Amino acid sequence: MRPSLLLTTLLALVCVPFAHAAAPDTPLIAEGPFKPTWESLSTRQPAAWFADAKFGIWAHWGPQTQPSAGDWYAHKMYQQGTPAYTHHIKTYGHPSVFGFKDVIPLWTAEKFDPAALAALYKKAGARYIVGMANHHDNFDNWNSTYQPWNSVNLGPKRDIMRLWKDAANAQGLRFGVSIHNINSWAWYDPSRDSDKTGPLAGVPYDGVLTKSDGKGKWWDGYDPAQLYGPPHRPGQKGDKPTAAFMENWFLRTRQLIDDYQPDLLEFDIASPSNFWRQWVKFEDIPAPRADDERVGMVIAAHYFNQQRRWKNGADEGVLTLKVLPPERRVAATLAMERDFTSGVAEQPWQHEESMGDWHYKANDTYRTPDRLISMLVETVCRNGNLLMNVVQKPDGTLGGNQEETLLAVGRWLEINGEAIYGTRPWRLHGEGPNPVKSREELKEENKRRILPTYVASDIRFTTKPGALYAITLAVPREEIVIKSVVGERVGKVSVLGSSARLDWRQTAEGLRIHPLPEWPSDHGVVFKIEQAQ
Repeated sequence: MRPSLLLTTLLALVCVPFAHAAAPDTPLIAEGPFKPTWESLSTRQPAAWFADAKFGIWAHWGPQTQPSAGDWYAHKMYQQGTPAYTHHIKTYGHPSVFGFKDVIPLWTAEKFDPAALAALYKKAGARYIVGMANHHDNFDNWNSTYQPWNSVNLGPKRDIMRLWKDAANAQGLRFGVSIHNINSWAWYDPSRDSDKTGPLAGVPYDGVLTKSDGKGKWWDGYDPAQLYGPPHRPGQKGDKPTAAFMENWFLRTRQLIDDYQPDLLEFDIASPSNFWRQWVKFEDIPAPRADDERVGMVIAAHYFNQQRRWKNGADEGVLTLKVLPPERRVAATLAMERDFTSGVAEQPWQHEESMGDWHYKANDTYRTPDRLISMLVETVCRNGNLLMNVVQKPDGTLGGNQEETLLAVGRWLEINGEAIYGTRPWRLHGEGPNPVKSREELKEENKRRILPTYVASDIRFTTKPGALYAITLAVPREEIVIKSVVGERVGKVSVLGSSARLDWRQTAEGLRIHPLPEWPSDHGVVFKIEQAQ
């Protein structure tokens, strides 16, 4: 089928359950109850496993780790004057001669051991693993039918997503994939630019090369335009990707869904309707027309119908999106990158963070156990899940002291996991000197990886039937007063992980608890408060 015909079919589809794409026997949407509309998708049941899981590990890993120079390397290396550009010139040469395409075969991931990493992540207390299927660099980390620039053909020459899925399954963990390449349309614009000053000013970078230019070179037979995208007007907000680009995104995404059957499908976009947007702020985009929505909505309907089939009729699939309005948070799940909700969210959501830079950077610093545990608690008490990127080096091993940190978190969760897994939020998320920081403050702390000056009276709450959990964000050294339980009928108070008798009493100021001489954890403790019968 010609791309224009497929696109016409996609855009014409509203509630038709079957239509054909690349092959006559391939339906656009798998058979099932869900149609490509928000109204239809909102009829599904929330995935119970996700609401219970609370903690996931993200493998935000791909060929951009090879230079060991941080995130967005394939974009920044084409911008004269940036640290990435300077690093590239020094390490590889000028991007007119040695571009990002030439970095890819250097990424061989020779020490990547997904089985060992999945075992570590389970020991750390994670309940799901998310592999990055592709980033804005447009390179597919799987056996991609519609993108020859992939990890089976080049670089590691291994199916990274299959390896992650098999490793997660072996540990009894849920498996997800994240898809970021929709942004590559505008993200790679600099690859077709040139230096503005210096001896090579005006010489185009390698993003202008064509398939024929590769004759006799290592990339003979590969088309750079399939990696960098076809030439187009750069930086035009209203300049949408071509029909061929949209079709390629659709076919790649559908193949990933069908072949790898993920429990979670992460899009690094504001909505499946905004797959066409340029790399500009979401607020700058006009509200999409109905026919602009449908390609992304077809993918969403296809995924949820497939999930029903894989899970014997149960709704277990999770689709996460950015900047999702409240009325759409039943159909999809809000993902917040380096950001928190300001209070308790009505629907489960996902807080996305990284132990260091998003892609490996040499000599980077990483989050401490205190910071990771407090971030997990701050997320869970607001009805969220923490998805933490654990930074992998180019060879597949972990950077810095991340393993030790993860094991410390696992030990804390062994003691206190009852107050995390399977819990639901209370009527308020916390109290204390630092109960609610502005989202701007929290984002700045996360960005700078600084630990807030939490004290023991900073307390966060979670619940299960018959129990309220009060989690301190520092270890108590003196009497604690939990003010928010004034008026509650308290029958019993205990400390998770300790059999020691606790001295407590209710007063007009709140629940007063005397410290134990020894606590079961070095990273905050959990008081289990049970109602009087």
